[in-house]
Amino acid sequence: MKNILLGSSLISQFLQVLPISIIGGLIYLIIRIRYLEKNNKQIIIRNEILYLIFGCYIIGLISLVLVPNNFWSSVWFYIFNGYSSNIMGSLFSFKFSFKSRLYLYLIGKLKLGPWTKLMILGNVLMFVPMGILLPLIKENIRNKKIIILGILIPLVIELIQPFIGREFDIDDIFLNFMGIILGYIIYKLIIKIEVLIFKKEIK
Repeated sequence: MKNILLGSSLISQFLQVLPISIIGGLIYLIIRIRYLEKNNKQIIIRNEILYLIFGCYIIGLISLVLVPNNFWSSVWFYIFNGYSSNIMGSLFSFKFSFKSRLYLYLIGKLKLGPWTKLMILGNVLMFVPMGILLPLIKENIRNKKIIILGILIPLVIELIQPFIGREFDIDDIFLNFMGIILGYIIYKLIIKIEVLIFKKEIK
């Protein structure tokens, strides 16, 4: 487990932020319950579960994309070893990449290694839950709004990243957008399946 938490693989990065997502979710749950009790609000279990899942997801996402490079592996290194490491990236890199490596790959002018391909997959999968959860917690979000949010959310993240030692990457905007759209497609399929099952149950 130590080696995994100190690693840089996709699984390592997920496990590194999992505890903070769970802690953040528990804090949210406590605050939410107190708010509902104080204001005598009706508790709809389905909605509250969705809010909790979405909250944990957002905390995890922020912990992954809006911290300096190797931030969490540095934190875990300190936890395991008792002293800091020099693996965390610096702030304010102000690096911008407007050259699409993905496009160059698609037209055959660039070869991508296994690690790069894995990171491409990760950039898509990381935003799939957002495409599923957004229309579930906000019922008036549909096709047009999903497309707008699918562009704006990755764009805002990429604009912030150069200030925290990361790089603005035009490919990441496209890949994150594709993740949100893919998640929304999955959401639509789930709804259609539910409708079909519901109709069958009525019959």
